[in-house]
Amino acid sequence: MRTFLSILTVLLFSVQGHTQNKDNDLPASNPLKYPSTLPYQVPPFDKIKDADYLPAMEAGIREQLAEIQKIANNPAQPTFENTMIALEKSGKLLRRSSSAFGSVS
Repeated sequence: MRTFLSILTVLLFSVQGHTQNKDNDLPASNPLKYPSTLPYQVPPFDKIKDADYLPAMEAGIREQLAEIQKIANNPAQPTFENTMIALEKSGKLLRRSSSAFGSVS
């Protein structure tokens, strides 16, 4: 777990300046790009290669940073819905890819 957190921290700092969100710029061939259609949204481990994790995590970090930036720059009065709920819903790709990585590491 400690190694995973170290890797995630390095990834976060390496992509921090790149917050463009191009519909999570992963190639369609990356199985982590979209939510799984398997029961309970279990990742399709038979299709995931080791090389798929890093690009998915980097894209997930960029995506979540862009989502957080959007929340922070929202001109509307902050509410629980447009702040806390929006934060809770952010980072789906990062959560999906890091969860799959954590399961196999």
